[in-house]
Amino acid sequence: QRHQKLTDELRIAVDEFDSRKWSELLKNLAQDVNTTATVKDVRPVQESSRQVKHLEKQVDELSCKSHWRRVVTKKFVLTQSGENTALIADVAELRMETGRLEVTVKSLSSSLKEKERTQKASRDRRRRDLMGWEDSR
Repeated sequence: QRHQKLTDELRIAVDEFDSRKWSELLKNLAQDVNTTATVKDVRPVQESSRQVKHLEKQVDELSCKSHWRRVVTKKFVLTQSGENTALIADVAELRMETGRLEVTVKSLSSSLKEKERTQKASRDRRRRDLMGWEDSR
């Protein structure tokens, strides 16, 4: 019930571009799902091709280091505590799976059409990946 409420509020915050509310909700969600990463700062950023390329590398690294499978922002910087990295992504989707918050990373360089085309094909793989992580812990 609490997850559903936060998810709804997060979607509202994203739509409204309310960075203060967005940051607060992200912190709450991170605590709820007991992720190893905690959100310290969320703020608007300017796009650049260098940042986009850096994002794609950082997403892969972060996925292995924490329970954040994917990161949801709307052209905001998301700073992880204990990490000197910041991620930039578009809003994609937010859903619960295997009792854990699941967030989708969508590179700034990706188009919505590409996302829609690959989303269905990758859903089963993502589920297997999450199950695999649960087993290995």
